[in-house]
Amino acid sequence: MRDTGPGFSPADKDRIFERFQQADNSMTRRFGGVGLGLTIARDLVALMGGKLDCESTPGVGSRFWFTLPLPPLEAGDAVETDVSQGPGEESVLSEGLLKVLVADDHPANRRIVEIMLDGSAEVISVENGQEAVQVFQRQRPDLVLMDMQMPVMDGLTAIEEIRRLEIAAGQTRLPIIMLTANAAEEHVRASLRAGADRHLAKPITAETLFTALQAVLN
Repeated sequence: MRDTGPGFSPADKDRIFERFQQADNSMTRRFGGVGLGLTIARDLVALMGGKLDCESTPGVGSRFWFTLPLPPLEAGDAVETDVSQGPGEESVLSEGLLKVLVADDHPANRRIVEIMLDGSAEVISVENGQEAVQVFQRQRPDLVLMDMQMPVMDGLTAIEEIRRLEIAAGQTRLPIIMLTANAAEEHVRASLRAGADRHLAKPITAETLFTALQAVLN
């Protein structure tokens, strides 16, 4: 992306990616904004294994780009795809809009899932396990995507509490997917032992997410 804005000096390059920072604070007063856009963009790219970078000339403008480690497209891989729906979405959502509870303490992680499920599900976002349990009690969702490490109450404890409440109330088992950066075998075992139905390691793609949804919902 290229713009013709005020630009910034090389000394400001690292600072503009920090939270609540802008190269020129007067821009906030004139045009609004809180200095989070580039931070969120960088985090979203990093979660997909990529890197966001930029170059700028004061008074001329800036150029931003990102790189992603995508596999090369093999001959025969290109197929026509209905971009209006995600992979496997039709079979997963054949009975109507899903209500998906997403528990993650990082706003960028929650936003990635919201983007992937946009138009396919009603997403309820919370930032810790305790809030996830409270939402489960108030408005039982169709599925839960739970991070493992969160403040207040971690994902493992939250899943155990949800399973306990289900049994006490005689409810059917709620599909729960652990969605975490912890990918070691011990973490997978801990997730399943706590009551998760599936363990997905970040970063994820829309395809892996919808495949997991199909697996636990069908």
